[in-house]
Amino acid sequence: MKISVNIKGEWVHVPCKDGNLDVQWLGEETLRRYHRLKLGDHETKSHTDQVKEVRRAKGGAWLDPEDHLVDILDDNDFVTVGE
Repeated sequence: MKISVNIKGEWVHVPCKDGNLDVQWLGEETLRRYHRLKLGDHETKSHTDQVKEVRRAKGGAWLDPEDHLVDILDDNDFVTVGE
């Protein structure tokens, strides 16, 4: 399963294995990848950014952080991460 995630105006493609990971993981992984790719920062612990919400890009539905990705998203779906 792969999800395209918009964070701070940038799109990040996040592989999610079989989708049994939760929405909170997706938000945190997206933020980690954003820092690494955009800022060239491998020390993500130095950032104080936190994920506040994850929403479907189409329709804007708010996703529960504890839900498993495979239960609420489709492969190649689009979401946004807000901090």
